[in-house]
Amino acid sequence: MTAAASRITVDIDSHVPNPRLRLLRAKQGLERAGAFEIEYATSSSGTGFHIVGYFDEPLARETQFQIRENLNDDPNRLQMDRQRAERGLPINTMWDHKDGNEGSRQVFETVDDVIRFAETNTQSTKGRLNAIQNRGHKAIIDEEIPKMSTITAK
Repeated sequence: MTAAASRITVDIDSHVPNPRLRLLRAKQGLERAGAFEIEYATSSSGTGFHIVGYFDEPLARETQFQIRENLNDDPNRLQMDRQRAERGLPINTMWDHKDGNEGSRQVFETVDDVIRFAETNTQSTKGRLNAIQNRGHKAIIDEEIPKMSTITAK
C-alpha cells in the first residue's frame, strides 16, 4: 500500500444476506468515491470481512461517515466511531488481532479470494458451540440441572 491522505474502512459480517454482493457494492462505492487502492481482508475471527479504500485527498470525518453508511458498514461500529470522533480519537480502526479470537486479519487481492477463505473457515452454529466447549467453556450438563421433584423448600 502506498501512502494515503485518508482511508475508509467497512466491516461486513459474514452472517448478513449476500456478503459477496455487499463486498462488491462496497468496492464499487469506494472506487466511485475516488479510492486509488482497495484492500480486502477477513476479520481476525476469519468469518467477517473488511474492505479498506485509500484516498489521495484528505476526507472530512462527516464525509467518511456518509460513505461508510452508504456502503452498509456495521451500524454498531459506526456509532462507536462517531463517539470516538466526538472525543478526538482515531476512527476507521481495523484490528489485526482481537481478544478472544485465535486468528489474525488476513489480506487478499480480490473479493472472490476473501469470500473463498471465509467460506472455508466458517463453521456451523453447532461447530462454533463445540469449539467453545473444547476450549473449556463447558455449559452445565442437563443431568446436573436439579429436577423439580428434587428441589425442596427450606
